[in-house]
Amino acid sequence: MTEETKQNPIESPDNCHPNGSDVELCFHYIKGEYFRTIHVDGVHGGATPQGKVQMSVFSERFPIPQTTVATLTETGLVEEIRAKRVSKEGIIREVEANLILDRHIAKSIGKWLIKKADEMESIEKNVLEDSQLKAEGSIQ
Repeated sequence: MTEETKQNPIESPDNCHPNGSDVELCFHYIKGEYFRTIHVDGVHGGATPQGKVQMSVFSERFPIPQTTVATLTETGLVEEIRAKRVSKEGIIREVEANLILDRHIAKSIGKWLIKKADEMESIEKNVLEDSQLKAEGSIQ
């Protein structure tokens, strides 16, 4: 192994076949040009005319005011005049991305999500039990 491949394990042929096996697959994860983290509060979608699953992921928030009016008090504070605020009513659902999947991938992702949610429930349960035991003085 060269000094260069030691510094960059992705380039190392030993990285993809650590046991010398030809039946192992090596997957490299490379962030695309438009990669970003998206906060998701929900999803909306259904079937496409081509028989795919379409899902739009969105985040929810309260509307940002379009305009506000304020007064300057004698003490130098700015106080908003709420009656003059111009804003939308309700909750904003900001659609962040639209995903198109075939049914096999949709099912696979569904199973993966359920597995991850179950793992999180288990972790939360363990943390809660540990904190209860600490509160009772059973563990330190």
